[in-house]
Amino acid sequence: MRRYILPMVKEEAPVDRGCPICRRESGHIHERAKREVVDIRLGRVLKWRMECGRTGTCQPEGIKAHSERSQRVRALNVLLYALGLSYRAVAAVLWSVGAPESPASVYRDVRAGGEAARRLHHRGKRRVRVAGIDGTGQRMAEPGNAHSENLTLVVEVGSGRVLEVQLLDEQDVEAVQHLVQELEARYGIDAWVSDEAPSYALAIDPSRHYLCTAHFKKSKLARLSQLRKQARSERMRQDLDKLQTLLREPPPDGHRQAYEIWQHYRRARPPGPGQKASLRWKVKQVALSISDHWSRVWHLTNNDTERTIGLCLTMRSQLMRGFKVKEDPLRFVSLMAWLRHAGDRVPLAALLSHPVSTENSCSSHQHVI
Repeated sequence: MRRYILPMVKEEAPVDRGCPICRRESGHIHERAKREVVDIRLGRVLKWRMECGRTGTCQPEGIKAHSERSQRVRALNVLLYALGLSYRAVAAVLWSVGAPESPASVYRDVRAGGEAARRLHHRGKRRVRVAGIDGTGQRMAEPGNAHSENLTLVVEVGSGRVLEVQLLDEQDVEAVQHLVQELEARYGIDAWVSDEAPSYALAIDPSRHYLCTAHFKKSKLARLSQLRKQARSERMRQDLDKLQTLLREPPPDGHRQAYEIWQHYRRARPPGPGQKASLRWKVKQVALSISDHWSRVWHLTNNDTERTIGLCLTMRSQLMRGFKVKEDPLRFVSLMAWLRHAGDRVPLAALLSHPVSTENSCSSHQHVI
C-alpha cells in the first residue's frame, strides 16, 4: 500500500542564539509571541523573535515564514486534489477538519506543487535506453473561447517515468526535432518509439526510430476490417485476409509478402482533385505502409507513454470542464507522474520546497525540504 507522508508541524520554534543575519552567537530573545495558524491539529504556535542589531523570527518546523498556513495543510491540498477532488471540494474537506481554506489557496498550492514536481523530474542525470514520445490535446476552459492545448509527453520505456512534458504540437517537425535533440543530450537516449505521426519520422533518425507495435497493429487491422466489408472481388478479400494474418501472426518474411500484395495493386491510380479514392488504391496504400514499416514495428510498444497519458491526465480531465491556464496541464501531469513513481512512502514535503529568507527567519531552524 502506498503511504503519503505529511510534513511535521511543531508547536514551538527552537531557540537559537545564533544571529540570523551575521551568524554570530550574540543574539538574544527580543519577543515571545503566539500566532494563530491554519492547521488540522494546531491552532496556535509559539514563535521567537531574536535580536542582534537586526531582528529575525525563528519559525516552528512546518510553518513557512510570512504564512499562517502550515506545510501540512498545503501538502493535504495537493494530495486531495491529486486523488480526484476539485479545488472547492478540497477546501470543504479542510474546513470540516478545522483548517479553513479557500479554493484559491488550494489552486496556488497545487500549482506550486506541480512546479516543484517538474524540477524534481529534471534533477540529476541518468541514462535512458529507450524513450517513448506521444502527443495529446488537452481541453481548455476559457470563457467564450474553448479550445484544446497540444501537449507532448516523453516517457522512459520500461519504467514509465516521465522525462519531459511540454506545450508542443506533435505535428510541428522543427519543435519536435529540437525536443528530441535536447533530451538526447540530457539522457543519452539510444532509441525512440512513437506512433505513425509524420513529424516523428522526420524529426528522429530512422535508424533509432521504431513504431509502436500495438498502435500499428490496431490501426492497420481496423483499416483492413473496413476495407474487407467493402471488397467485392474474392481476390481482394483473400489479399485483405492475408494482410490481417500477417499482422496477427507476423512471419519473418512479412515484408516480402506485403510487398507482393502491393505489386498486384501497383497500377491503381490516386484520386484526382475532388474525386473519391478507389478501393484498389486504398488497399495498395495499406499494403505499402505495412511493407515499408515492417522492419521498424516488431520491436517495441509505446504502452508506457499511453498509460501515463491516461493515468496522469485523461482520466482526470474527463471529469473537468478544462484547465483555465495553459501551463496548468504541464504542472498537473508532472505532479501526478511524480506521485506515481515516488515509491511506497511518498514524502509530500518534497513538493513544498521554498527558498529561505535570511532576513526574517532563523535559518538554522528552518525546515528546509
